[in-house]
Amino acid sequence: VVVYEKRDRIGGEMVSASIPDFKWDIKRLLGYYQREVERMELDVRTGTEVTLELLKEESPDAVVMATGGEAIIPDVPGIEGSAVTTAIDALVRWDELDIGGRVVVLGAGLVGYEMAWFAAQEGRSVVMVSRRRDKDIFKLDEHGTNLALLIKGVRDAGVEVVGNRQLQRVEEGGVILLDGDGREEWRAMDGLIVSRGYKPRRELAQRIEAAGLGCEVYSVGDCLEVRNFFEAINEGAHVVREKLA
Repeated sequence: VVVYEKRDRIGGEMVSASIPDFKWDIKRLLGYYQREVERMELDVRTGTEVTLELLKEESPDAVVMATGGEAIIPDVPGIEGSAVTTAIDALVRWDELDIGGRVVVLGAGLVGYEMAWFAAQEGRSVVMVSRRRDKDIFKLDEHGTNLALLIKGVRDAGVEVVGNRQLQRVEEGGVILLDGDGREEWRAMDGLIVSRGYKPRRELAQRIEAAGLGCEVYSVGDCLEVRNFFEAINEGAHVVREKLA
């Protein structure tokens, strides 16, 4: 078994998810898997992106795709500006990026809540913007205890939560939002963190299939369907036990 990882360390999105201090449980889980990889002396090659050329050289019998998901970026003017980043990139590169003192978090899903809470803990003035109406902002598909913790954390950290708003465009020093009545609203910001959900990263799997490499290909986790760590871990275990045994 050879494990390839594009980044310089293993863990996937557990790495970013474990950064906020209130995600200590994910940090423990990440540490467990890192220790198990070392104990099993697996051949792990970090900093290596898997390409068709690499697969042709290796000629594997089976490939397990765990390439995860990629951020959904709204198609609006100014979104490619230097002040815009994704939630995962912001967490991983927080000390490198010039986030600034005024932060707008676009999206009020689970990751949006965690991102807003973390940014506020880091001393930023944070506004979290949601497309959902005000009365529905706190309605998330999450265990009640976890959801209550997130809501309390965001409130206690002083995050301003704004509902029923769409991002219209990004400008120098701020964003233009569109409210439910179609009126434009200016929000000053130094950094915009996008957390509008994720979509499966399927490009490599599709290229492998099109190339007809003759190996079995199994997709697990977010590259199959964006969900949570529990689902990804179980799918990986199922493939190993049922398909590769």
